[in-house]
Amino acid sequence: MKLCKKDRGAVTILVAGVMIFFILLFLVVGVNFVYVYYVRGELQNAADSAALAGAAKLDGTNLITQQNARQAAWKFACKNNAAHDPVFLITNTPSDCDTLTPPPAAALNGGNNADGDIVVGNWNLSLTPQFDSTRTPVNAVKVVARRTEGSPGGPVGLIFKNIIPGMTNMGVRRVAIAERPLRANGYIAMCQPLCPVGCIDPTDPTTFCTLDPPYVLDTGSTGPPDRMFAWSTLLKRVSSSTQLIDLICGEYPFQEVCGEKIWSSMGTNNAVERNLEAIMFDPNYDHDNKDIVGGIVTGWWLTVPVTTECPPGEQGQGSGNDPKDVWGYADVHIIAICATGGGSACRPGSAPASLCTPYPNHSIVIDAITCTSCPNRKQKIGRKPVLVQ
Repeated sequence: MKLCKKDRGAVTILVAGVMIFFILLFLVVGVNFVYVYYVRGELQNAADSAALAGAAKLDGTNLITQQNARQAAWKFACKNNAAHDPVFLITNTPSDCDTLTPPPAAALNGGNNADGDIVVGNWNLSLTPQFDSTRTPVNAVKVVARRTEGSPGGPVGLIFKNIIPGMTNMGVRRVAIAERPLRANGYIAMCQPLCPVGCIDPTDPTTFCTLDPPYVLDTGSTGPPDRMFAWSTLLKRVSSSTQLIDLICGEYPFQEVCGEKIWSSMGTNNAVERNLEAIMFDPNYDHDNKDIVGGIVTGWWLTVPVTTECPPGEQGQGSGNDPKDVWGYADVHIIAICATGGGSACRPGSAPASLCTPYPNHSIVIDAITCTSCPNRKQKIGRKPVLVQ
């Protein structure tokens, strides 16, 4: 049977109409897919920033309350938007989000339910599961940022949601975990005899030994430097003090050195110490690890590598032609760095004159310490959060 021209025209129109329908359907689905993917990225950013902020506020204990950590996570999530609305963790309190006033920890999964939006626990890449809300030490924060049924804000409303029946919204969920691993964040090294026996691998991660009187590390004021001390470039082999100064004056390090050899030198260098002094007394540098009273730095916590042999550096060998094996880490509380010499440091900070009166020039003064061996480093939390998932 032959189709007349009129019939053929009708079929052409029908086919064209079907093609247009499917093209529009494809465009609707595509636009919604792109939109949901975009919201997914927004939620991931919120989860990442919240987990990092929460982990930075862990107090070092194994208590699950961790009010400061939970509130910091809530606040930083709240600073992010997803699908044009603030990202709420657990609670839906717009007025609080406007003022960034977080609820109490009890309202932020204070019971630490493993399925909550803010969960504190232990991260260990070598264990299964890698994150566990019941394991210690408490060294990590997990954040779940979601726009799903029953969550604050509800699921994500789709674009053109009335065109396809039943396709009105979609649930999106993103997860981030931030850990505080123990790593070196200072360009100095010490050797093991400096660690008090009672403060090696303590079971309580908040333990430290008070040194009374403080231990004065002589960096070379009247002769060879203290045999317990060396300048260290960690894993970087450099050939001059200028390169060491560039490292000190840059971003502070956060380097895993266990199982590695570090490069070090016991050579005296006024400019190196003067720059380290300036960094210590700059309240804006590594602010979270400093004690600051009235704008003045009164103490600085550093985590430094501990070598298996003394001295930890080689006198007169520049960056060290004999790299040292690392025994572990020392958390040291520095109350003064007393340098001398001319020239300008890379930062404006310097020790108040009265602070260094009791101590010699070219000295680093420590009043508290705790030491952790490499095999036990997972039992101690570090000073900087990093995203691990």
